[in-house]
Amino acid sequence: MAYSTTKSPRSFNLMRMIHAALATIGHAMMRPGDARAEAARRQINHLQSLSDADLAARGIRREDIQMRVFSGHFYG
Repeated sequence: MAYSTTKSPRSFNLMRMIHAALATIGHAMMRPGDARAEAARRQINHLQSLSDADLAARGIRREDIQMRVFSGHFYG
C-alpha cells in the first residue's frame, strides 16, 4: 500500500495579514508606555533603596514614594 501526500500552496489569508498589521501597530503604540513604566519602576526602586534619612533630606516620606513618582501621571 502506498501513501502519498500533496502539499497545497499556502493560500492568501487576508485575516492573518490584517491581524499582523494591527498587532504591529498595537505594539508600536505600547512602546512609549512601556518605556515610561520602566523609568518609573527604576525611580521607585532607587528611592526605596535609600535610607529614611536620605529620603527625609529630599523631603520624601517612604509611604509617598509611588505618589511622588507617578504625580502628574495618575494623581491629579
